[in-house]
Amino acid sequence: MKQFIRAALFLTALNFCAGNIPGLMPELSRLSGLVFFILWGVHYFPVRPWKRYGHVFTVLIIPILLIFLLSENLFLLGMCGSVFLLLHRSKNTDGHLRKELTSYLFPLFFYAIFFSLYRYSPYVWSFFQKAALLYSSSVTLTAGNEMTLGHSAAGFPVTISVLSYCLGLILWKRKIWFAGVAVVSPILANVIWLCLQEKLVQLVQVFNHALKPDPFDLQVFLLLCSLLLLIPLCRTMKWAEESHVYPAFSMKRQALPIIFVVLGMTALTFSKNGTESKGGIVFLDKGTNWSVPVYGKKYGQHSAGMFGLLPQYFQMRGYKTKVHKKELSAEILQKASMVALFNPGKKLTNTEKELLYAFIEAGGSLLVAGDHTDVSGIMGPINDVIEPFNIRLKFDTALPKNTGWVNGLEKRPHPIVKNLDEDYQSGVWVGASLEVSPPAAPVIVGKQGWADIGNYKNTKRAFLGDYKRSSSEQLGDVVLVAEATYGKGRILVFGDTSPFQNGILPLTYTFMDDIINWLMSADGARYYPLLQVVLAGLFLLAGCFFLIRHFSPQTVTLALVLIVLIPLVSVMSPLKCGEKVPGAFVKSFYRPAYFDNAHLGRFALLSSTEESLWGLSLNLFRNKIFPLFLSEITQEALANTEYYFVISPTEEFCAKEKSLLDDFMRKGGKVIWSVGWEEAKASESFLKEYGLSIDAVPLGAATVVIGKSKMQFAEAWPVTGGGDDKHVIAEKWDYPVMLFQPVGKGGLLVVGDSYFFFSKNIESYKKYNIQNIRMLKFLMDYLKKI
Repeated sequence: MKQFIRAALFLTALNFCAGNIPGLMPELSRLSGLVFFILWGVHYFPVRPWKRYGHVFTVLIIPILLIFLLSENLFLLGMCGSVFLLLHRSKNTDGHLRKELTSYLFPLFFYAIFFSLYRYSPYVWSFFQKAALLYSSSVTLTAGNEMTLGHSAAGFPVTISVLSYCLGLILWKRKIWFAGVAVVSPILANVIWLCLQEKLVQLVQVFNHALKPDPFDLQVFLLLCSLLLLIPLCRTMKWAEESHVYPAFSMKRQALPIIFVVLGMTALTFSKNGTESKGGIVFLDKGTNWSVPVYGKKYGQHSAGMFGLLPQYFQMRGYKTKVHKKELSAEILQKASMVALFNPGKKLTNTEKELLYAFIEAGGSLLVAGDHTDVSGIMGPINDVIEPFNIRLKFDTALPKNTGWVNGLEKRPHPIVKNLDEDYQSGVWVGASLEVSPPAAPVIVGKQGWADIGNYKNTKRAFLGDYKRSSSEQLGDVVLVAEATYGKGRILVFGDTSPFQNGILPLTYTFMDDIINWLMSADGARYYPLLQVVLAGLFLLAGCFFLIRHFSPQTVTLALVLIVLIPLVSVMSPLKCGEKVPGAFVKSFYRPAYFDNAHLGRFALLSSTEESLWGLSLNLFRNKIFPLFLSEITQEALANTEYYFVISPTEEFCAKEKSLLDDFMRKGGKVIWSVGWEEAKASESFLKEYGLSIDAVPLGAATVVIGKSKMQFAEAWPVTGGGDDKHVIAEKWDYPVMLFQPVGKGGLLVVGDSYFFFSKNIESYKKYNIQNIRMLKFLMDYLKKI
């Protein structure tokens, strides 16, 4: 029974570290895995007494292992290193515990192989996806509760983790009957769990009637069921048998499996480096909305336009862009390295397609983005263009299980997602799912979401479905972004245009940088992914054979380290292709400005909310200023802008940041600082440097008259202090509520209102304040002249 408890703790830790149990934030899931892993490790103490310098080695290595265990991609290294450390420190421990401890290396090795094949091979991913869809619908139909589940929702990762442990037991027991039971047990547990879905829902509702959990919420029950079926297997293991003693480590004997593992992982993840292309970007206009925010035309949601600012942003990055409204021609393509097609309202002609395919085959790139449920008839034209690439836009809406895709995306190894630390930074919101077949590969997958089938009768709501999941609608692992290669060229397809739209570009611009840098890298297509996975499979099988035959803990540990690290090194290598210096901009029609996003400002990042900076962004666009959210203040970033906005920060600025902003202002930059008394604590130290502070006198929703115009404050507070050279811009009852303090060639504009720049006070989707819009223009014109 003790062995079962140890195995249960180990497998629970593995599944939490790997993120196989949904419902928790990734960081909390990994922390939970660490706790279970520590509880597992405690069972193998006491280790041998400290001798010589062994304690120094242990003290140094444990923090590194903890960092690995809490890492999204390196948790397997942390688990393997911990097992090896326990083996190293427990040579005088009871023999059967040492052999049992050694047996955990092979489950980690097998799971690492699965983890790598799943992440880096589109063929393996596609196999698991199609198998899960067929398997889940068949099993649940038999149980009378049919569901169509992706592999994550069907519990495949949990089942494979337990199966990996069972395979490790098979290598030690080496009995045919035991092997059969060990392989069948995890699969049987999965079948039982799927069949009991309705009963499990009823069980949960006994405690809370409001809950209606789905297979994602019930993965813990799958893990529990899988572990219970391990009890008979664990009871039959006898670790003290002499036949299980492994030979001493020998470099000659262990070289062969390591060589095969290296060859296998290199073959799987090998990619061709590209070189930066010098051509331009052609935005193909087939009925697309290229408008931009302009003063005086309209305000609110429909004033933002759609994609007009994207070519302008890429011009700021130094690329030549052209919105081409006529028929595509060879002359246009000769000057281009990339073609972009967004929401086309009509199909390309056969001549245009032939030219485009020849362009891609010769090394050009194609970026395609569409939207949900054939809105505006875009599905036909898009699928007509991307048909040769094994990608297809589906007639559905990819909906997140929770509000937004926060913690719901699976970002697969790819250059364009290298800087997506948070899911919201992708800008993916509501679009169509993609049907992808190898060699095309998914790049971003909606792991916790479903494909809501559209309805052509719903003309009032753009053919959207009912937003309710039915048995025929796929739950889990819906593809949102996919890539393909064609000749020497690259294709990137989005099922959602949200990341490219004007209103969200201030948040997604780093994502745009990575997309364009990858697509504009010439000759960077992957080599034959089918051949890669076949060679990788053969080499890894050979490596497994020799590892089993000449087993030693050192070799298995080294092999697992190589399985994890080689893909990371290989995938990282092409990221430098065409990469520009971060923060570098060239002179353009628009000038960049930054919103501080490094000090937990009390504003919302989602543009649809009243507390967002969407309205401020639109009005800066109208002033030919391009705002960008900045997560770290650097000298390089500040060198490219004239304006830096700090809005209701709740985290204090450090000495280095204050020094950078002070230098920025003295060279001519303007810092616009908006804060009220209730949030002033984090701003005190910075404002104090210039003799300024926020006074605790509430002035409320103040209306201030400036000349013949009015300005509305949401919640005003006095701004006190400043030098003799300060400029008071707005006052309420003789209290300054907005003033400018010159600093060197630039200065600091302080607004005594945390909410002054919020959308609700300037311009939101449904309403706008024309007085504040005009005063904001006056304010920006004022800052230009100072």
